[in-house]
Amino acid sequence: MDAAVLQAYAALAVMATVPIYLGSYAGLSKGNKLNDDEDEDEQNAKEFFSFSDAKMYPLVGSAVLFSLYLLLKFVSKDIINTLLTANFTFVGYFALAEVLMLAVRYFSGNPLRGRFLLTLTETPANEPELWRLRFGYTHLSVWIAALATTALYAYSKHWILSNVFGEAFSIASIQLLSLDSFATGMLLLAGLFLYDIFWVFGTEVMVTVAKGLDVPIKVTFPKNVTAILEQGVFTSKPDVPFTMLGLGDIVIPGFVSFEMAPR
Repeated sequence: MDAAVLQAYAALAVMATVPIYLGSYAGLSKGNKLNDDEDEDEQNAKEFFSFSDAKMYPLVGSAVLFSLYLLLKFVSKDIINTLLTANFTFVGYFALAEVLMLAVRYFSGNPLRGRFLLTLTETPANEPELWRLRFGYTHLSVWIAALATTALYAYSKHWILSNVFGEAFSIASIQLLSLDSFATGMLLLAGLFLYDIFWVFGTEVMVTVAKGLDVPIKVTFPKNVTAILEQGVFTSKPDVPFTMLGLGDIVIPGFVSFEMAPR
């Protein structure tokens, strides 16, 4: 194995480790709550993964994966990628904005609760709130930056921006997901172990879908950095082979190991 390929694998290892660390840090930060309304809202947004979810996850994942494989076989790849790009850019905007706010809070040392508050309630006004949003000028700046990055990705589909969104998805997922028990984590890992053996090594389905979909469901790195520099860093689709790692291989082990780690 030459040095360029080792470099690519090392880059994937870094891109897999960073979101696990940052997502775990963000999850721990949510566990150490200040007693205010915004934190309570964030805590209520945390999603819990149950034992029944773990039993169904490999089956649901297999159905979705095989459906995408069939679509790629019988439907135009451009149509599929256009529809999925619209979906992923919409969701990716919120994931990226969340991660950028996490970074701003970390480096500033300020919780940045926000001085403005928007609420939605039923009439009369004393009814419980249906929706609330607290924000400040920093939030607005982050939202604009995330929107500009999202628009640039949707226009260029550059592999670096795709990695940025993939990392943001991973961090946000590890931050928001939580296991309800140790048994759930073990069942989930065992089920996905068999899932990977069958779909990755037993069939061509996983590789076909991963290569056919031009959306941030994976992180990638070129096997030849020199060729990338020669073609231009800003080239969206360089003629260079890439290594890749699916986001599921980052998120699932990430939030399982975080939930099982001693506090």
